[in-house]
Amino acid sequence: MIENLWILTKEGILLFSKNFVKLSKPDDIIAGFFTAVDIFIREITKEEIKNISMRDHKFNYIIGDDLIIVISTNEHDNDILIQNLLREVKIIFLEKYSEELKFFSGDIIPFINFDEDLGVLIKDLDVSIKCQICKKIVVGEFRYKNIDNHKIYFCCTSCEIAFSYDK
Repeated sequence: MIENLWILTKEGILLFSKNFVKLSKPDDIIAGFFTAVDIFIREITKEEIKNISMRDHKFNYIIGDDLIIVISTNEHDNDILIQNLLREVKIIFLEKYSEELKFFSGDIIPFINFDEDLGVLIKDLDVSIKCQICKKIVVGEFRYKNIDNHKIYFCCTSCEIAFSYDK
């Protein structure tokens, strides 16, 4: 489940945020943290951060075109679907606001309308991991097999046994 989304400049200016889950800290403080982590990771490893995982939550990043976009989700949500969503959010945001970003002066009012585009993008989106056989949402302990570099998830041993590998 998508809990929150932040779009910020590489300099740490929060352009847009959407909170589906109430937070204990203001979005601009959280955006500053994401920027600091990005700078730290790039400085130390010369790489870009992709995610931060905790016991119950994770933050997935996409960085590029002078933007940092972060989505927080449940720890068990599907990373591939989340990365795909991040790419879509980035593409749509850049298409819609390319002029505003090119001549950005600090005014974030133009970005408020992105709420509508985001709503369309995630309306029917489900990023939860589902069992390949019974389609139950897999929470807690689960099993998976790597097949052709894709993870196939199962909720129980019975579903894993029932899975046909020649599909």
